[in-house]
Amino acid sequence: MSHSERIRYTVTGYNFTEISKGKGSIEYQLTDDFGNERTVTAMAKINIFKNVSKVRPIYHRELPLIKALAQTQLNDSVIVDFSEYNKQHPRGSMRKQKISIPSVKVKNVGTSQISDFSSLLDNKTRLIQLMLITLTGFITISYLISKVPSPFA
Repeated sequence: MSHSERIRYTVTGYNFTEISKGKGSIEYQLTDDFGNERTVTAMAKINIFKNVSKVRPIYHRELPLIKALAQTQLNDSVIVDFSEYNKQHPRGSMRKQKISIPSVKVKNVGTSQISDFSSLLDNKTRLIQLMLITLTGFITISYLISKVPSPFA
């Protein structure tokens, strides 16, 4: 990093991939002021409304960036200052000790950062198909039972 540790990034895209129920990874596609493109990946939790509710960086050095990105929407720009974090955590300092990387609560939970719902919809589609098959079977059996003459009549 140059002598200036403040960098402006613009969010050009998101891509969420569900790994297990309610959890996955989110990729932020970024462009800096110099036109350099970068992708940053974080672990994410989603709420019942399929909105990202928490993110956690994979690499501890990306924590300041992930904190800023957790509050953004598409095409937002953020300026990230890495200087304070780098003073507290010089390169190589985490190799000697275990670090617990905190999760970052997403501020705008009501607005979704998920643009690709295909992984989420695959399981839902199968569930809906099973429900429809079950419902069709129940209706068919009910109809057939109604056509059988009652032994008590």
